[in-house]
Amino acid sequence: MNNQARVIIAGDLFPVPANMESFSNGDVKTLFGDMLCQMFAEADLTICNMEGALTDRPECCKKIGPVLTMPTTVIEGYKKLGVDACMLANNHITDGGQHGVEDTSMLLSK
Repeated sequence: MNNQARVIIAGDLFPVPANMESFSNGDVKTLFGDMLCQMFAEADLTICNMEGALTDRPECCKKIGPVLTMPTTVIEGYKKLGVDACMLANNHITDGGQHGVEDTSMLLSK
């Protein structure tokens, strides 16, 4: 009996404008390559840090520094990669304001 589990805990996994279309289309082979996609597929549990909010609302928080938000369509990249859970406790999750946090939480709970 094998009592081992394969767990992947990834750091910041968040699209940028240059790869947003690939995330939205779930084109994980282009984003991450065959080897990483295979590792994620073979894992029993995959967790990443979602370094920003997924929201389609235009409002964001007022702050100094980059504001990290992406449209909700990018969730397809996370799904296709096989991410099981996302950590949201980071310095950019409120960049989309309270609505951004709510939109992200609702999207991840589906």
